[in-house]
Amino acid sequence: MRKRDAGYFGELLYDLLDGVPKEETLKIIRHFLEWMERQGAPALVPKLLEAYQEVALAKEGIAKVEIKTAREIPELTKHIKHLLKDKEAVLEIKIDPGIIGGAIIQIDDLRIDASLQGRINELKKAMVYGIN
Repeated sequence: MRKRDAGYFGELLYDLLDGVPKEETLKIIRHFLEWMERQGAPALVPKLLEAYQEVALAKEGIAKVEIKTAREIPELTKHIKHLLKDKEAVLEIKIDPGIIGGAIIQIDDLRIDASLQGRINELKKAMVYGIN
């Protein structure tokens, strides 16, 4: 049996709403949230929207692209949009000063760490474990 996490409930909600007229969706969502509470999963409700969105994007063949940089880099955003021009995608930009410089790019399950903090971590591993 599948673990009852936010992804599980997100997928169930997606399947329930698939093909339902818009005027019925609110009622179904309300009943679904009540059902989740009866299942003992009210703590997962805050993560439900994100899980639902991920399921919807995956089932509809839309790429989820997240770019995390220490500061805004408009050229990088423009370049990635150009690379994905033939593919439908949702682009999310996050600013995280902790990565120091460069960027971390996540496209669905593919993660590319081109950040300065990532390079520093790689160097630390190489020094500790002797990995080239």
